[in-house]
Amino acid sequence: MATVPRRTTRRAEKPIALDPDNPVEKVRQFLALKFQEAQIVTRKNKLRDEVSAFVDANGETDEKGSKFWKLPAAIEVNGQKFIEVKRERRTSISLDEEAVEELVNRKGIRDRVFKEITTTVLDQDELYVLNQEGLIDDAELDALFVEKESFAFKPLQG
Repeated sequence: MATVPRRTTRRAEKPIALDPDNPVEKVRQFLALKFQEAQIVTRKNKLRDEVSAFVDANGETDEKGSKFWKLPAAIEVNGQKFIEVKRERRTSISLDEEAVEELVNRKGIRDRVFKEITTTVLDQDELYVLNQEGLIDDAELDALFVEKESFAFKPLQG
């Protein structure tokens, strides 16, 4: 007797019920949103970077170093009206520990600034004490701090 090859058919997966109380449906929705979120964030960041480059090249700079680009016409989104895009200049000041170490080693006062605990740490307060005592002058103290600059992308409402 000859065997007849078995014919396989694919069955469509049974759709998941759209019952909001169904935990399987909640997992499906969560996963769908998670992947959409990643795509949206990637697209949003790309648009932000492209507009930021445009504002850097074409915007007006204010006295604080921020750049502004006035939109040709207001844009309304979600009931909010936007008239301008700002690349807000932000700065932060941090102590350059290598410069501190070089200065206090050169002046022979390292042990006043770096304290032994279990590891060596920098005592920033002691730098100011040394400055008040005249062992580090104002220019030397100022040279130990480094200003960092960054820009935030901010659509402005009008």
